[in-house]
Amino acid sequence: GDILELGDFSETLHQSVAEVIERPIDVVYTYGDAAKIITTTIKEKQLNIVANHFTNRTELQTRLEKEAEKSTIILFKASRGMAFEKLVETLR
Repeated sequence: GDILELGDFSETLHQSVAEVIERPIDVVYTYGDAAKIITTTIKEKQLNIVANHFTNRTELQTRLEKEAEKSTIILFKASRGMAFEKLVETLR
């Protein structure tokens, strides 16, 4: 999700997140206006990683509920203002 406190560095720093994502990570979902650059950058790198951007939290939640299994490891990263704890609670 968006990291909201980055100001003028937002685009560069969101892109830097994407630059370090590589296998064995196999799926990346982003949510939020600034986080879209993460998905775009991953797709450009063509690392055989599924990367999808969501503009709707409910759609993201539905996808995670559908695809996640008990053994799935999920890392949530976003600013507190994105309220991802609500998403985490629904997936428990």
